Amino acid sequence: MDLWPAEEPPLKLIENLWASLSTSGFDEYFTDSDWVGAVMLLVGADALLKETIRSGTVSALKSAELRGILGDLLVTESARRRLQIEVQRADLDAPRPAPVSHLQLAQELQ
Repeated sequence: MDLWPAEEPPLKLIENLWASLSTSGFDEYFTDSDWVGAVMLLVGADALLKETIRSGTVSALKSAELRGILGDLLVTESARRRLQIEVQRADLDAPRPAPVSHLQLAQELQ
């Protein structure tokens, strides 16, 4: 992840979530600030998950925080329903518009 500000690399789960955002169907609506905000939320999610792994316990508060982060990223069906957003899956072989330039943004921020 080019924008990752933490010293430790993110968990593979967080890397996969980041990668999936660019193919989620919402990527065409994300602005550069949305991508930066997503990184901020994923840094928080990564820290919560790492702390849960280290402690070996799952707290209700951490679970609620993680659920909130996923909702803010619009990766849960319930979050999309609240906003009345529905993504129609496109034909994967059909040409797609170029994704938002989050990789270019990452290079500019370095």
